Amino acid sequence: MFSISKKTVLALILFSIPTGISAGEYFYIADGERDLGHIELDITKEGFPCFDRERLLEWKIITPENMGELKEIGCINNKELYPLNISANLIEKINILTFIRLEPTEVKNDPRLAISNRDDGIPAILINYDANYQRYEGLRYARRKRKDNIEFELESGINLKKWRLRAKQYHNNEDMPQKRVKFSDIYLERDISAINSRLHMGDGYNNSFYLDSFPYRGIKLASDDNMFPSSQGAVLPWVYGVALTDAEVEVIQNGMTVYRTMVSPGDFVLRNIKLFDKSGFISMIVKESDGTSSYYDVPWNQLENLIDKDTWKYDISFGKFMSDSRMEESHPLFFQAGFGYGISTQNSLYGGALVSEGYYNHSFGIGQRLGQYGDVVLNHRVSKITSSEQGEVKGEKLRLQYSANFNKLNTSITANGDYFLQPHYNDFNNYANSAKSGYFCCDFYKKEYSYELSLQSLISPSQNLSFNINHEKYRGEQGKSTFYALTFTQSASLLSFDLDLAYNRYSTHKGEIRFDITFRIPLAKTGIKNTSVNLGYSYNPYDHYQKEISINGRKLDNNLNYQVAAQSGKKSKKTYRANARYRYAAGESGIRYISGTDYTRYSANSSGSLVFHSAGMTAGQTLGDTNALVYAKNHPDTELPDQMDVITNKRGYAIITGLIPYQVNAVSDEFAERDIFDDEPENEVVKVPTLGALSYYELVN
Repeated sequence: MFSISKKTVLALILFSIPTGISAGEYFYIADGERDLGHIELDITKEGFPCFDRERLLEWKIITPENMGELKEIGCINNKELYPLNISANLIEKINILTFIRLEPTEVKNDPRLAISNRDDGIPAILINYDANYQRYEGLRYARRKRKDNIEFELESGINLKKWRLRAKQYHNNEDMPQKRVKFSDIYLERDISAINSRLHMGDGYNNSFYLDSFPYRGIKLASDDNMFPSSQGAVLPWVYGVALTDAEVEVIQNGMTVYRTMVSPGDFVLRNIKLFDKSGFISMIVKESDGTSSYYDVPWNQLENLIDKDTWKYDISFGKFMSDSRMEESHPLFFQAGFGYGISTQNSLYGGALVSEGYYNHSFGIGQRLGQYGDVVLNHRVSKITSSEQGEVKGEKLRLQYSANFNKLNTSITANGDYFLQPHYNDFNNYANSAKSGYFCCDFYKKEYSYELSLQSLISPSQNLSFNINHEKYRGEQGKSTFYALTFTQSASLLSFDLDLAYNRYSTHKGEIRFDITFRIPLAKTGIKNTSVNLGYSYNPYDHYQKEISINGRKLDNNLNYQVAAQSGKKSKKTYRANARYRYAAGESGIRYISGTDYTRYSANSSGSLVFHSAGMTAGQTLGDTNALVYAKNHPDTELPDQMDVITNKRGYAIITGLIPYQVNAVSDEFAERDIFDDEPENEVVKVPTLGALSYYELVN
């Protein structure tokens, strides 16, 4: 938060020209506490004061050492200043131009991250619920025995000190006519802080940094590099976007919400967003108040098997293969272990092996950081299977991975390539799925190499581009196949559109093309606020083409989202649908209607969470892995500061979902509005929760 003296503010108000910005206007310039004077500046076509790098050097905003990071001539915009951790902010009515020093992406070690400060949370019972009702009518459903179907799913858990017990319960009135409840994904887990590791017992997904993942039931002890006290965790430096209305922005990593905020119409930038993991796909959703949403692939990626200097990671697991559907005919036992170490700032080594009856797989890899040019990892893997039907089946491959984030271009590139030295490589998933038959390779399935290439770029705050190539080459008659995909999004106040193109090219038969474009037309100019019309057109090889028109909108502070739509295709019959969904402090509920020529279906849904603790029960939004219970005794039925849709109940309790484990998580205790020029620090309560904890925040103000 920047600060300006009250004397300076008074002078700015007395001498500023409040009649709007035009060419050749005077601006008061400030760099934090430094007042740089009353200076005349030209105005860019975007309505922002024009300054070049010579001006910035003269004002001592930049130095001779870093001025080379900016272009030599022309006006400098905010986007160009972000790599230098500088932001220019304009207060138009009083013509204040303030330069702010931003917190750098690589934050220095915070003493609050010490192991002794970790919070295991309070004892609690945690329940996520998702209940659905569906009603079927019409000729298409004439043979259904049940025209009414009830389905519910619970994700329940118990927290007691360091221990986390989790399980899923599922019931479907149609699949389970005897009203049975199916249990799945049951496990017990806890941290072992002394060695920055986690013990897991039960069902899970055996993710590792050296071999392919698979579902299992067993015991696993593994380190977590996010737990090391010296780690600040992964940070997304910045992400750009544009909002056409007052909009909600949500940043998502691997399907979990990392950050949510509200933004005003226009360009926006979100900086230094703390992430759950050091690798994984990131996307951003901009939910406009007219009911439309824009989806962006965020240009950021890191390789998970690169290890920091003098840092180690490992895992040891034992159990049996267990598919998610529990339908596998074979559940082989296994033992797996792996280890990695950062031998320098640039280099790391890792490797591991998996052993099962009749199966063996090992891996060895080396990682190299290339500085501004990205990161690269080379990995060698070997699999061996002893089969009574085929004898020894051996596979061997090299894997090359590359990732680079070009922050100045707001672009990221990732590439993965496999070259098969011996063609019949089988990971543990393949082995378990085929173990019953004992047949692990086919003559036509002799893969020679494959590669994937992905590019994500935010060309501008309003333009997003994503391009992907997936190529496979076989030694036999199957030849090769290539898949191309391109997505382009353009957001504008009068007309926005989303374009998706995909093409499959084969060596043995004709290629296939898919095409989808949707135009979004806000109706604000016609006097109808918070509403838009969407026009869609798509083509695929099977239904040829489809057309769709819909009306979208948001009401009640963006919490009510609704849509009415009609769709038709060359082969498919006309379909009509309508839905509405409302988000409230204690969850979300929705209704849906869909009908066609010979059917009608109605449905209703409700989801949220219930948290049982020593002071009673508190309802909230769907829980994440790590959450907070907030108690504001003096503020019942009040929205928490700096939170979205988190409102205390009549007793003063509220739930905040999706905390970042092993990182500093602060909840503001400042309910009153603060003056933007107030030098006093904000009151806040800080916790460093462990994974799965329910941290308790008591706000005394």
